[in-house]
Amino acid sequence: VLLGTGITSAEIRAATRNALDLDARPPSMSVPRAHARPARTIPVAPFAVAPLGAWCAMSVDAPASTLLFPAPRRGAAMN
Repeated sequence: VLLGTGITSAEIRAATRNALDLDARPPSMSVPRAHARPARTIPVAPFAVAPLGAWCAMSVDAPASTLLFPAPRRGAAMN
């Protein structure tokens, strides 16, 4: 995802499921404002769409506000 979007590691750790829109044309990810960086929508590279879709399909019932990549044990943001 980092390679497919160019977002920072801090941004991906804070990303929620509803930030990712794989049905958009082109597929995109919304990144909220963080420190000096403005809020923005970033296209997702074509090679990243299928893996991200598979990842999201593994937890299809999760609320939209759930972290996209939660820590394995606590479900909170990874450090």
